[in-house]
Amino acid sequence: MLSILSSVALAFALAAPPSQDAPVGQDGAIVEDSRSEAAGTTSDTVAAQERPGVISGLPRRAPEPRTMAAYWPVFLVLSVTWIGFVGYMLLLGRRSSRLARSISDTGAER
Repeated sequence: MLSILSSVALAFALAAPPSQDAPVGQDGAIVEDSRSEAAGTTSDTVAAQERPGVISGLPRRAPEPRTMAAYWPVFLVLSVTWIGFVGYMLLLGRRSSRLARSISDTGAER
């Protein structure tokens, strides 16, 4: 049980989306930081040439499409958990049927 919980925690830690917090400048405009450039999520804007480092105006190009490729560990842990749960329920069903048979056999002998 502990290994399953630690696997789930590890999967969520690995698949956590990047932080969407953007720093705000003195005039209330969102300031572009170096983390977004390193991650490849820069937002080139029309008005960014006027004030470097400040994002304002419309983007020049569409953002990268979002995919679920980064979340494969979550789906893997989820499927392993469901397989374990179904297996456990089948095991409980077998045990309870054996118990019911032994109770009925004991009651028939008396």
